[in-house]
Amino acid sequence: METMRALKIDRVTRGVDARLSDVPVPKVSHGWVLVKVRAFGLNNSERLVRLEEIGKPWIAPAVVPGIECAGTVADPSDTDLVAGQR
Repeated sequence: METMRALKIDRVTRGVDARLSDVPVPKVSHGWVLVKVRAFGLNNSERLVRLEEIGKPWIAPAVVPGIECAGTVADPSDTDLVAGQR
């Protein structure tokens, strides 16, 4: 199984305690795109998950935050994007 480095949150975690870990590369499904991330940011809703909401019934741990990202398309799936596109 192929892995990638990611921030994985499975409990309340202060920013200074956040660490990257190896996780499985997600499988691409219909309408989704796999992006090779070069940079990511955490927005306020992800901060709330990291500091308060992780472990609540509506959050399924472990969470890999970073919805705001920049990178290149690794697998375009069935979309109009192409591999290598920024």
